[in-house]
Amino acid sequence: MIKFIDYKLIKQPNTISEETFTPNNNLVEFINSREGGNSRILVIKASNSSGKSFLLNSIAYAFKALELPDDELSPSLRRSLNYLIDKEHQKINFEIDIDDPDGFKINGKFNYLDENEIRIKDKKGGAEKINSDEFSSRYKLLYDIPEKPLDRIYKLLKSIKEFNGEILGNLNPLDIKIRDILKSIKEERDEVVIKKIQDRINRDLELKKTHEDKLDKLKENLKDLENYDNLIRLKKSTDSKARKVIEFSNIEKELKLLKPSSRSKKNTDNKNKISALKKEIRNLHISSLLVYCKEEIIENVYYEKFTNSFSKTDVNLFNYLFDNPESIVDDLLVNDVEKISKFIKGLESFKNISLDKVFKELKSEYNEFDYKFIKELKNAFTKYQDNCRQSQLIIGLFDKNPYLIMEKLDIYENKLSIVDDLNKLQKELNNAISSLVGKINKGLSFSKKLSREITKNKSGNNGYDKKIERANNIKESINRDKLEIDKLRNNLEINGVKLSVLNDANSIDELCDNLYMKNNYCKGKEKEQIDEYKNEIKKSELFLVTLDKALLDDNVKLKVENSKKSSKYALNHREIQIFSNKLSFFTRYMVQRNALISDNGELKSDDSLEYKSYMKIIGEYVASLMGNKIIYQDSNVDIAYIDYSSKTPYFVTQNDRRIAFSDFSGGQGSSNYLKAKLNISEERKFIVLIDEIANMDNKSLEMVIDRLKELNNNNKLLLAILVEPAKESNTFKIRSY
Repeated sequence: MIKFIDYKLIKQPNTISEETFTPNNNLVEFINSREGGNSRILVIKASNSSGKSFLLNSIAYAFKALELPDDELSPSLRRSLNYLIDKEHQKINFEIDIDDPDGFKINGKFNYLDENEIRIKDKKGGAEKINSDEFSSRYKLLYDIPEKPLDRIYKLLKSIKEFNGEILGNLNPLDIKIRDILKSIKEERDEVVIKKIQDRINRDLELKKTHEDKLDKLKENLKDLENYDNLIRLKKSTDSKARKVIEFSNIEKELKLLKPSSRSKKNTDNKNKISALKKEIRNLHISSLLVYCKEEIIENVYYEKFTNSFSKTDVNLFNYLFDNPESIVDDLLVNDVEKISKFIKGLESFKNISLDKVFKELKSEYNEFDYKFIKELKNAFTKYQDNCRQSQLIIGLFDKNPYLIMEKLDIYENKLSIVDDLNKLQKELNNAISSLVGKINKGLSFSKKLSREITKNKSGNNGYDKKIERANNIKESINRDKLEIDKLRNNLEINGVKLSVLNDANSIDELCDNLYMKNNYCKGKEKEQIDEYKNEIKKSELFLVTLDKALLDDNVKLKVENSKKSSKYALNHREIQIFSNKLSFFTRYMVQRNALISDNGELKSDDSLEYKSYMKIIGEYVASLMGNKIIYQDSNVDIAYIDYSSKTPYFVTQNDRRIAFSDFSGGQGSSNYLKAKLNISEERKFIVLIDEIANMDNKSLEMVIDRLKELNNNNKLLLAILVEPAKESNTFKIRSY
């Protein structure tokens, strides 16, 4: 209610047309009366030029109407306010006091010197100046002329969009706070987890010590067996070399007693060709490739499974192919076509039947599809974590922390990664054996040429050439024995056998006897035991590597867990997570639905069910702003919602009667529009200034007054002034409600 109002308006100051205006006497008397002192709702009916519009403009300007956004102040009213403060045209001093229902006064004043301030006055007479933001946080100024009211009911959608935006803005700090809480829970210190990690580290350290001791013992046993095997081979190679040296010496003596063949000079070219072809065969390095294949099979971690899967036929074939890698080279040198063909067939059979069967059995223990699925899932989780670190979607779907899921996926991937190892090993062996077959076939071609050249060389000589050929072969064999002896001596030195022992035959025999007694548990199967030790050593080394990785990971986890602090929210983790998921869903819903309304309040058309559903929710909300009642054809009509989804908007009644916006009169439209603007759910107090209500009949005006009374009864109204023109001159009447 207005407690005080005063103004002085000087038009055309300092000119012969100067005029001075002060408040209408009827207005002053009304304010000073008991009726005026208790009234917050005023309807002023006054003749033209009586100052009714000036009164509304002045109150609006005093309470910062020019700072309202464009959609809350019409262009015509904004122009009127700018004219009001045109100092070249007029000078104004204006002041008003309004009682606030909460027991203080709100004072607004301005003048032509550009002073414009709002103050809060308490009961003791004290006054506090407040700025525009503080004022707008307490009060909502509604200054309007109901122009095209039904169009503006449609435009209320913009206020809904802004309201939704405010909700989202208010929810954002809550969302951030909840995310921080969830992060603090995730980073909470958990003594149980810390103890589990520490226990696991202690257990793995003990396990590591046990396996290191076992590995050292295996290596010691392997060294003894290898030394024994190498010493036996060294003795055999040394004896073989000694016999060949004697044989070579005897042939040299025989050659001195024989005459060279008369064709020896002619055969020089032939001998050169023989030497070249032999060199070509040896340069294929077939024996080295056979050794490589054997080592790949017996030294990989799956050798034990290989031996278990091999049949007796497979084992015999393996030994035939790989135990004596020089034999196939010897067969090529003498062109033994039958043995060469048999060897090639054996290789093909071993690759296509024996190995294929073994790898199928090994891979049948693991589901290759599971492995691919785990890898793809892990990649998807990794990308999601990298790009959406703050998202809680994974927790919502799986009810588990993404890091725990990744740990589980790592375990599965490591377990199933054997599939990759097996595929790689199978490919390498198949390629190596295929390469072997190709090299042997190429060697066979050289062997046939070699055979022809040898045949030419043998014809027509007296045995001299045969002995030369034999001497050359023995010499080559002696050289091979030398290489083998050097290799064995080097291996023995590396394994700790002293050079003084290797240079003395008796010392070698003594060491052999000692090692034989030490290794008699093998019962003649030293070779098999060596392969078994190598396999066990490889498995142990692989296990220790895996164990070191686990220890490294656990030490990192322990450091991370020890650095965490306790969270007071941990006991309510599940409830907080569920609320966070719901808040995220609601926020997405609001953002998606708000996008259906453009920034200027226009609807974006859509034929989806979601669109129609949301339009009905909006229609029900706007209808509730109007109290679910409208004036239509001089009657009160109850409405359920407004149908915005149609090209022509409709009011829809409880029994589905549809009333088009275009069917309303101007006064009824104004009444319905003002009811919608006077939102009972608004938390601030209203200052309502409505000009030009003449187009509303008594029924329409009564509905607006009823809404203002409802606001007043709910302590939501500071002041309401509605004005209409009077046909009679010199009229200024005030009705209060």
